[in-house]
Amino acid sequence: MKLRPTGKKYFQPFYIAINTFPGKMSVSLNNKILNPGIDFLVAPSSCSANGTYKLQSFNKNIIENTQKYKSFINQDLSNTFIIIDTTAIEQNNSIKREIEAIKNYNLFKAKGIVKATGGKLSYSLSDEVNNFPLLYIRKELLSDTIQKIGLNIKNKYYEKYKTQNVAGYIPGQVDSFIVFTAHYDHLGMMGGDCYFPGANDNASGVSMVLNLAKYYAENKEKSKYSTVFIFFSAEDAGLLGSLFFVERPLIPLSKIKFLINLDLVGTGDEGIQVVNSTVFKREFEILAGINEEKKYVKTIKQRGEAANSDHYPFYAKGVKCFFIYTLGGISEYHNVSDRAETLPLTEYEDLFRLIVGFVEKL
Repeated sequence: MKLRPTGKKYFQPFYIAINTFPGKMSVSLNNKILNPGIDFLVAPSSCSANGTYKLQSFNKNIIENTQKYKSFINQDLSNTFIIIDTTAIEQNNSIKREIEAIKNYNLFKAKGIVKATGGKLSYSLSDEVNNFPLLYIRKELLSDTIQKIGLNIKNKYYEKYKTQNVAGYIPGQVDSFIVFTAHYDHLGMMGGDCYFPGANDNASGVSMVLNLAKYYAENKEKSKYSTVFIFFSAEDAGLLGSLFFVERPLIPLSKIKFLINLDLVGTGDEGIQVVNSTVFKREFEILAGINEEKKYVKTIKQRGEAANSDHYPFYAKGVKCFFIYTLGGISEYHNVSDRAETLPLTEYEDLFRLIVGFVEKL
């Protein structure tokens, strides 16, 4: 039995809008060069910028003091970057929300915004470009002695960036499908020197689906259900690949017996989480029953519906599905430290066996 492409549509091309930062970039504070991805991030919606500018802080103390606030907003900030710091303010505090609005919309018409950030820096993607540069810099680097920021960042906006989903299948005995999915895209690079490896998110899921494809392709006994393997692009840009697929399905969605989406499956010290397990109770009982007997993973935690990965566009169309991810262990996510060298794959093989056993009992 061989893994077959889905006819002429083995690749399913489509276009997305995306904002990137090609070539080298640099950011400095008082002439000290910062490390991209570790000391700073350029927001994916940021525009290009080049030059050296003054820095001025805007925080809780200013917004609570009427005189200071009036003095601040009456300034000409067109050659100044504002440092926004909300790290010491409670999450739901109204002052924090107001300061965040100043950051998001550059309400004071500053040259740019610097957001002081605690902890590790987390990157994302954007399909739009703001008219001001926005940077995230570690808070401890932004002392009162820092008076100026230098930067050289170049933005490139692709209105129609071509990408594609990739799919293959193995025919079964009946005209219904078991579908395994994972997204193969990640965040790419920020400038010429900083890249986001995406080992757990989501090379781990892609690897699992590839191993499942190999397993079923080498199985001499023909499976009851046809088995489909789909690798989506543009998940991190907003589930765009899976949304594209369900609107132009290569197989009838009504004939999908069950779909399993795998994302972030590189750990497992604390077991696994199953999204939609409270919705599809019969299927979850099968999964939990197998694990209770075989003791594959430490625990299987239940979760309801969530629009947090590529299963969701299928679920919204009425397809029965689970989204499975592992729990515990390292927690690198959307940063430069999500590397294969440090990914433990603690329960990778056991999760593989659990999935195969689940499909056999469906």
